[in-house]
Amino acid sequence: MKYEKGFVMVEAVIAFSIFLLLTLSILPFYIHLKQQRANLAREYMARTSLYNELLYQTYNSHHHSPSTTNFMFTFQNVQGGKGGCVSWYTFHGKEKKVCEVLFP
Repeated sequence: MKYEKGFVMVEAVIAFSIFLLLTLSILPFYIHLKQQRANLAREYMARTSLYNELLYQTYNSHHHSPSTTNFMFTFQNVQGGKGGCVSWYTFHGKEKKVCEVLFP
C-alpha cells in the first residue's frame, strides 16, 4: 500500500472544494468589472455621438444628423459656439447626462 501512487478520494475532494471556493469568491468581482466595462462603453458611445452631432449641426445644418442611436440629445446655442447634452441609461437603469460645448 505504501508504494501505491495517486490521490486518495478525500484529497481530490478537498482540492476541488478549495478550487470551487476560490472561483465563487472571485465571480462577483468579475461580474462587477463586466458591468463597469459596459457602462464605460455606453458613456464613450454617448460622448462620441454627442460630439458628432455637434459637429454636424455646427458645420452642415441645424437639424439632427441621420444617426440611429439610443441616446437623447438636447442642443442650445452658446456664445461663440454650439452646446449640447446627451443622456443615456447605465447598465443598472440609472440615467446619466453629460453636456459639452463645441467652439468652431
